[in-house]
Amino acid sequence: METANLNTNVDDETGEFEPNQEVKMSPTSDDDNVPTRGRIIIPCLMTVYFFSGACSLIDEVIWVRLLKLTLGNTIYASSIVVSTFMGGLALGAFIMSRYSDRIRRRLRLYALLEIFITLSALLLPWELKIADRAYVWFFQTCQPTNKELLLVQVILSGLLLLVPSMLMGSTLPLLGRFVTSLEKEAGHLVGKLYALNTLGAAVGCFMAGFVLIRLLGIMGTLYTAAILNLFVAFAGWLLSRFSYSLEEERCNALIENPGVVSIGFSRGGERVLLLAFFLSGLISISYELLWMRSIVHLLSGYTYVFSSVLTIYLLGNVIGAGIGSGLVKTIKNPAAGFAVTLSLLGVCGIFYLPLLIHWTSHALPHIDREVELASMTIPFSTYMIKPLVQSAFLFLLPSVMMGVGFPIALQAWAHRAHQVGRTTGTAYGVNTVGAVVGGLATCFILIPWLGMQLSMFVLALGGMWMAGMLWMLFSRGNKILGRTGLFGVAGISTLVVLAMPSNLFETVVKSNPKLPEQLELIAAEEGIATTVSLYKDPREETLYLYTSGQRVAGDTYFWRSDQKMLGHFGILLNRQAQSVLSVGFGSGESTACMALHELERADCVEIAPEIVDLSSRYFRHINLGDRLNDEIGMIYMDAKNYIHLTDVMYDSIVNDSIHPKHFAENASLYAKEYFEDAAARLNENGLFISWIPTHNVEPVNVIDSIIGTMMDVFPYVTVWYMTPEPAQYFLVVGSKQPQYFSPEHIEAELSKDGVRDSLALINIHNSMDVISCYLGDQDDLRRVIRSYCFNTDVKPYIEFTAADQPGGNTLFRRFIASVRCDSVYAHIDWGGFDEERKDKWLENYARLHEASTYLLMSNGAPTLLDRLDCCMEGLKIMPDNPALLNLKTRTEKDMFSFCADLILSNKAEAALVQAEKMLDIHPRSAVAWMIKSLSMQKKGNVKEGLEAAATAIRLEPGIADAHFVLGSLLSGSGRLDEAATAYDKILRHFTQSPK
Repeated sequence: METANLNTNVDDETGEFEPNQEVKMSPTSDDDNVPTRGRIIIPCLMTVYFFSGACSLIDEVIWVRLLKLTLGNTIYASSIVVSTFMGGLALGAFIMSRYSDRIRRRLRLYALLEIFITLSALLLPWELKIADRAYVWFFQTCQPTNKELLLVQVILSGLLLLVPSMLMGSTLPLLGRFVTSLEKEAGHLVGKLYALNTLGAAVGCFMAGFVLIRLLGIMGTLYTAAILNLFVAFAGWLLSRFSYSLEEERCNALIENPGVVSIGFSRGGERVLLLAFFLSGLISISYELLWMRSIVHLLSGYTYVFSSVLTIYLLGNVIGAGIGSGLVKTIKNPAAGFAVTLSLLGVCGIFYLPLLIHWTSHALPHIDREVELASMTIPFSTYMIKPLVQSAFLFLLPSVMMGVGFPIALQAWAHRAHQVGRTTGTAYGVNTVGAVVGGLATCFILIPWLGMQLSMFVLALGGMWMAGMLWMLFSRGNKILGRTGLFGVAGISTLVVLAMPSNLFETVVKSNPKLPEQLELIAAEEGIATTVSLYKDPREETLYLYTSGQRVAGDTYFWRSDQKMLGHFGILLNRQAQSVLSVGFGSGESTACMALHELERADCVEIAPEIVDLSSRYFRHINLGDRLNDEIGMIYMDAKNYIHLTDVMYDSIVNDSIHPKHFAENASLYAKEYFEDAAARLNENGLFISWIPTHNVEPVNVIDSIIGTMMDVFPYVTVWYMTPEPAQYFLVVGSKQPQYFSPEHIEAELSKDGVRDSLALINIHNSMDVISCYLGDQDDLRRVIRSYCFNTDVKPYIEFTAADQPGGNTLFRRFIASVRCDSVYAHIDWGGFDEERKDKWLENYARLHEASTYLLMSNGAPTLLDRLDCCMEGLKIMPDNPALLNLKTRTEKDMFSFCADLILSNKAEAALVQAEKMLDIHPRSAVAWMIKSLSMQKKGNVKEGLEAAATAIRLEPGIADAHFVLGSLLSGSGRLDEAATAYDKILRHFTQSPK
């Protein structure tokens, strides 16, 4: 044992070191004194700990996924699970820190801990089954409030995760004590250990999020991590056999000189340093959650987005810990160094939102373009590379700052006591407790109360003022200016924050690259689960509702047809429907449609109250407004969790949610387990109706997976499409009993006040229009969907399937051509119809069915001319069909815009060709004659232009554009009186038209 005369004393007020203190040091063991065996074992052990980190993160990802299946998909449940996990890490570190300096066979104990971690991971799925039964029993028996349910979630999370997470947390102080033989290198060696473990965690996160779950599923990934963890345990056990003498040597040295106090500092300085450790952990995890919230607006909620943020976060920690481990050898005052890193972390937080705005406006379009080019040669790269690049640019630097601080903070704390295990455990534990508090505070307090921008600023400034206090206590300068330097930085930063605009996050919301340029932000509301924003299109005076950057509702014709079909069809198709549940609120029009049917019970489950609040204020013209809670039972929780827990039985359950392609967590609402829970909540003749999109980027295998999985749960399935007004979605209806649809019941419902008017907007006027939406049943579907991948909670498929396969029109035409048939006749309940009425209905329906075929074909038509051709063929069968007439009018309007652009681009001949083709399809098309007239005028052929314009007016006298074209031609040829007459007709037309 050596004695070092450092000639220092400790100032009780500041924690400064002053001369004249004799301090005992532990045995010196520089690299030259470390046994050769130790030089070999330590790198081997660090490699083992790298793989241990990978296993731990894979386990964490899997555990969070599994617990969310029981506790729900809410941000509350997620925060509780993650916080419980991190709390267990902290508790394990605290406990092990008290004993690691006295344990002799540390590697052997480490190997045993890894074995217990493996067993805990493998037992969790079976423990969850028991917990799930208890959770369901509690919900159904006690009917808890949301707060009481949260308390149960905390208890269950603790019971399930505390032990395995404590085992994981205990490994760092244990190995930290083993690999460290010199007090002065505590931060260096343990920092390297922490960096390698975190690097393993980053690799594990990437593998779990991008590869393993996609290929192997939840359980396959869990078993893979367990096998790898067993190899880690075996390697630790093997190393322990070759390191026993080395451990004995170190333990003997410790016994000779137990707990020798090093240069230390005052109790006040100690508390400030611990508080800084705590605050550093709090800021780090809070930043991560806020980053996740902000980036979703730019990239939507794809699975790879969440994995990318976490991977970059961990990778930054690795780089930072590596840098910090190297710096501790040269930093003479690690506490002051830690203060600098904390201050720099605050600067990153202050300028994050301005940086995000600049990135979105300038860099992101170029990145997107390059990634899309790369995706042509690299499968899935659009969905993998884009979020990784975005996360790296935005989050890597602050993540590095977080990582740099840990080994430096550890070295600062090592000056307090020469017990490396306790040093490591205390620092790591306090930091992790801060992370636990940060996770809970961000989700439950900061975002709901302060919002994104203020939360970021509060965290950043809190860290900077804490850094100022650390610097003042531990900096060794004598000048007042030097000792308060970081306070000055914090003060200037505070003034910068006060001078910044208060709407930075709203600017981020408005800068969503997926938004059409003409949209104006009207309102934005930040909630715990999501950020909801409302936009207005001033050109059309329409509103659109977005959540987490994804459009979910609106008051345009397209969105209203979606809401109306979902609101009415669950009742129209089931003559016994008296109790209905709607999953998802949207603009609220679907619940308003439900209320029109005078049901005994109508419920709606919505995960985000902010959606309901914003819609109730801005969509009052189409929803129930202030009458919502009087007519609809609103349930604010995760739909999957509610349907799994409730014992309420329904006649119809209507599933309307954001597609998991845009919001990964909604994949559970298309999983087999969810369908099974919904089937259990249906009465005997109940119907489960699921909305499925058919957007232009929708891959065929995703549709096949959803419908195929549903057919595996429900023995009877039918598929429906909005035939009277073609849209981009299907409705798939599942039931436990054969499905029969009653024209009599449909007509009775249509006779109710408001119902017929509501459905008339989407060209549904009678029972024939409703039943014309039928495409096929389970037998028809099996002709098309012969092989598919099940989508389950434990083997998720949809959320990991990139949209890199043919979809859209190709899918739609294939599906319609293969599935649609006349099997509907076997599903009609003729109750209330006599033979004469039945025969008349069938005769009219046959004509409608044939005409609707062309209407459906028009929706998948490759060109506007093909679409017009389909319309005209359908109108030959039913000249007065409103859907075909509307579609013809819209198609001609689109053709006119297209040809007008050609003419303005000096391509009059091409426009004339299009007009001639239109006339071949529809000789009496006034729009085609107008295009021909404009083309002739552009080519200088005024005479033929006049004749074409006159023909357009003769075919459709009320069309103002034709009179304008004619007037323009007449005035150009000097026939001013005739031109004035044409313009007068335009004025009279607008004067007489109803406003």
